[in-house]
Formats: sequence, structure tokens, C-alpha cells
Amino acid sequence: MMRRFLLFLTFFLVLCGLISRDTVVRYDTGYPLSLGPDLGGIETRQVFRQEIAEARPDVVLLGDSVLRDSVDAKAFSSLAGIPAHRIAQGGSASAFWYLALKNSIADASPKPETLVIFFRDTMLTSPGLRVTGDYFAVINEFAGEEDTLLVELAYINPMSWLEQAAGRYLPLYGERINLREILETRLKNTLSGAWLDCRGECVQQALDETFAGEKQDAGEADQAIVRAEDYLYRLEELNFERRLEKSFLPEILRIAEEAGIHLVFVRTKTWRYPDLEDEPAALQRYHQDLAAYLEENGAVLIDFSHDPRLARQLYKDGIHMNADGREVFTRLLAAAFLEQVIR
Repeated sequence: MMRRFLLFLTFFLVLCGLISRDTVVRYDTGYPLSLGPDLGGIETRQVFRQEIAEARPDVVLLGDSVLRDSVDAKAFSSLAGIPAHRIAQGGSASAFWYLALKNSIADASPKPETLVIFFRDTMLTSPGLRVTGDYFAVINEFAGEEDTLLVELAYINPMSWLEQAAGRYLPLYGERINLREILETRLKNTLSGAWLDCRGECVQQALDETFAGEKQDAGEADQAIVRAEDYLYRLEELNFERRLEKSFLPEILRIAEEAGIHLVFVRTKTWRYPDLEDEPAALQRYHQDLAAYLEENGAVLIDFSHDPRLARQLYKDGIHMNADGREVFTRLLAAAFLEQVIR
């Protein structure tokens, strides 16, 4: 048995060595590699800046799919008596919100007077949330080569020392994204090309039609997002003081202050801990620290996390509201905005 294992290990190491050598030659990359993704391949997108220039809102609402489902921007504008524009990027989190503020909203003309960011629990201090996989394509559209802080906080800091060492010195790990793209391309094109004479754009068009957004189960997609949020409740995410210095929150506050934009943060309700007595003590302490920090820095916190007026029947899953919930929450938000922000 030991002999077989040693034989397997020998062949495995030789194979890894050959692939690593081929990888180094193919990509002609100097070692050690730099950590984190290369940004700026796509020019920084200014779509939000254009939207703000056209809408000329006094208030911009920024968040993810929860904002999309929870707030009717036109109704909010009417109820609050102030023009508002909604930017709801599905699957976004603090890294994207930081980029949207830094690269678009803060440079808009005219600038909005107020930016309202919608979040859940520890999202504001979880910089590594939703920055890889399909989420990276959106991040990259809004990032530029100068966004080194993004790379540091969202990609490098969450790595262990072993991951950092492997990323710098092991070609199979450091070039894993390029290698995966090669494998995916071959898997997509080999059989379809041999049997159907369909390659390249033909394959991609077929995949786009098959998996078009309107054909996907929206409920299942939202549930997948809910399941992925277990990340927010890991023990290390619940220490506000420790997470703060490694998050985008201080920069978000600094950029908004320099741009003369007033910040409002809205904590939305989820059905993981709908009542205060259900919430773990560590999460309660986290939000006490967050509230104190925001107040010290001149930001307003509107907290709906345990609001009894937001009943379970107003939600379609653990975080997303249905149409009735959207109507109710929009009214509640407008009233809270008038009371706590406009006064």
C-alpha cells in the first residue's frame, strides 16, 4: 500500500511540475506573482454618474437586491417630498458600494446631498463579501488600476498566509483563473464543435439563451443569496472594532465628507433574527459599536432590524420583501427619513 501511494505521489508531483513549467512559459509571468486580481481591464464605468446627471436627485439610495425589492423610489420621493434616485445592484456588498461612491457618485454633477446605503447586519465591515466569481465581473467594471485599496481589503487581507504564499510562488495556484478559463473553453467547445460544428460565439449564444435571466427561478436565486449570508455571522465578523480597520467603512465616510455628501445608513430587517431577544449577544454588541461609530462620524443610522410593523407575510424569503412589503417599507422609510434626516 505504501509503495502504491509513493508511486502515485511521484507521478502527481511530476505532473504538477510539468504543468507548472508549461504555465510559466505560456504566461511568461515573473515570480513571485502579485496578489489579487488585475483591475482596469475594463474602463471604469460611469453609468451611475450619467444617471444622476439626468435625474438630478437630492438623495441617492444605494444597495443590493433587498433595496430593489424593498423601496419604490418614486413613491419615496413623493412621500418624503425630495427627489430620489435608486441604485440597486443585485448581489452587491460593501466593496461595490465603496467603488460606486468613489468612482461615480462623489464625482457626479450635480452631487446628491444625501447618500443612503442599505445593509444587513455585518455587511459594512465584510470587505471580502461578494467580490469573487460572477461578482468580480461587476466589481471590475467599476474599478480602475488606482483602486489598490480595493485589492488589499477585498482580496489580499482575507487570505491566510498559506494562500498568500501559494498565490505568489505556486504557478498552479497563482494562475488558477487562467487555467480554469482554458479548461472551460475546451469543455465548452470540444464536443459541441465535433458533433454540432458549434464553437466560440455559437456556444456562448446558446448558453446565454439557455440561462437567460428571465428563464431563471428568481425565488431560488434569492434563496441562494440568503444561504450565502452565513458568512456575515462568523465569529470573526462579529468583532466590530477588529473588522472596522480592515473594512471600507472609514473610506466611505471620508470620501462622502470630502464630497459634501451626507451619509445615512439603513439596516434592513431579516428573518434570521427578527426579534431583539433572538439576536446573539455578539451581534447586539456589534451593532451598538456600529451605531456609536456612525454617530461619532456624523452619519445617521435608521434601524428597521426588529421593527414589528414589518411582518413575515411582507417577505418572500428571509431578506427580500414582496410587493406588499415594498409598499409598507417605502412608507416607513419616508417617515423615518423625514424624522431623522430632514427634521
